[in-house]
Amino acid sequence: TGLYGLLLGLCGTGEDVSFMEKKINEPTKEFRLGIDGVISGYLLLTGADGLDKIDETKFVPKDVAFSETYAAMQALRFMWTYGDGRIDKERLRKSMRL
Repeated sequence: TGLYGLLLGLCGTGEDVSFMEKKINEPTKEFRLGIDGVISGYLLLTGADGLDKIDETKFVPKDVAFSETYAAMQALRFMWTYGDGRIDKERLRKSMRL
């Protein structure tokens, strides 16, 4: 799942954003292998606007499974290292501090 999500972020279009949002926002309390790659791909496609939605769904709510929050943190790390400036580093810091 993660590799495919990342690949979709690298070569996908705006039409793929809603599919990725559905995958990311599926309610779960279980660990989802590869969701960090899907979130990373989503951020590659959507930039800071998508990061606002990740903030609202993975960082701000206190009832989100820690594995989901950690996956979002891993996606931020990916964007910091490989995002090629698609999201400003100060904006990434802001999300990490939530």
